[in-house]
Amino acid sequence: TSMALATCAGALWALAVIVAKRLQIRAPDIDLLSMTAWQMLFGSLPLVAVALFWPAREANWTPSLIGALGFNIVLANALAWLLWLYALRRLSAGTTSMVSLLTPVIGVLAAALQLGERPLANELTGMLLIGVGLLLLSVEGLRRRRAQISPTSTASGNASRA
Repeated sequence: TSMALATCAGALWALAVIVAKRLQIRAPDIDLLSMTAWQMLFGSLPLVAVALFWPAREANWTPSLIGALGFNIVLANALAWLLWLYALRRLSAGTTSMVSLLTPVIGVLAAALQLGERPLANELTGMLLIGVGLLLLSVEGLRRRRAQISPTSTASGNASRA
């Protein structure tokens, strides 16, 4: 069940990226804060509905619970989505998605630093592969950029000498 839910979450994330990118192309001056607020509101409605009908004990509303909820709602979700939409506006969806692969790497490294957790060999291998993949993409991007610049600079250099 957890694998199916994770796969569905990934598919819905991809769909949200496509919709957000198309909306930004259609309306380039759209306010990202407003767009984020509406998405957070509509995204929370199913969660509230499930929470109302799911059998569970009553929450113990402590300051730490309220702080954790505030952090998760405002910083970990709303601010993160706002920054994601900003990145989508400035970069291609492919580039933005590739950079997002650093998220689990940062999570594992933060857990190691803050909680003393030690990543397993397969986790280290995955982090290394992500790093190598991003490095290869960066090298390829630089190579393409240089290839685009070189013919132009050579042509203008020849024209100035003539």
